[in-house]
Amino acid sequence: MSVKCSTWAWGLAISNSSRKLVLLALADRANDDGECWLGMASLEAKCSMSRRTVIRALADLEAAGLIGVERRAGHGSGRLPNVYRLDLTGELQKAKRQFGTPQSATTTPPSANLTLGKVPT
Repeated sequence: MSVKCSTWAWGLAISNSSRKLVLLALADRANDDGECWLGMASLEAKCSMSRRTVIRALADLEAAGLIGVERRAGHGSGRLPNVYRLDLTGELQKAKRQFGTPQSATTTPPSANLTLGKVPT
């Protein structure tokens, strides 16, 4: 658990409670660099949410530039958990503003009620 990551997540103004809770769950399991390895079943249980709600919240957080996701394939009988990186420095948000959002990400935009606190300039 990283106090730095938890403080960062609590400080963001995210009006959607599902997104906020998923982000807080990731922050709770992150190291000081903002990285965590958390399986979908663990996120579902930690947040008391359905799989679909967690997936939607993760997609919206990623689209907003608050998290980065490294999707990993498993070996043998199981999958490896994804690696989630919290955007503690604002670099993902800067890149999204500079390079734009990929066309595939614009087909399902995040809800309009996702608001961010401080946006780096």
